[in-house]
Amino acid sequence: MTWSWSANVPYAGSTPLSSLYPGDAYIGRVGLDGYNWGTTQPWSTWQSFGEVFGQGVAELDALTTRPIHITETAAPEGAGGDKAAWITDMWAWLDAHPEVTGVTWFSLLKEADWRIDSSEAALAAWGAGARAF
Repeated sequence: MTWSWSANVPYAGSTPLSSLYPGDAYIGRVGLDGYNWGTTQPWSTWQSFGEVFGQGVAELDALTTRPIHITETAAPEGAGGDKAAWITDMWAWLDAHPEVTGVTWFSLLKEADWRIDSSEAALAAWGAGARAF
């Protein structure tokens, strides 16, 4: 059995991941949750996948050699940017970061349209990237 530990991506004022991580003796895989909220919230702007996850992945790389999994992510449809392009960029970023071994997409129509099939373009971008891995 693999035990996973996951935290939110770092943000201004958050607790450093090094203060939260229990250590390799207890964990088989580490993860990060992070979202591109786009312009869905008064405090949010469109961010690339690398802007959302880059700092956190770097912090985890410094903490452990355990596999890194993006345990939850998504981008909204029509909220300040191009979701299909964001997904395409996500796959390119992941290709350049082999330390990240997996991704879980949060696919739900909730406070925004996070669904992977929110548009034909978003679903096509997901499929093209997934087939390439």
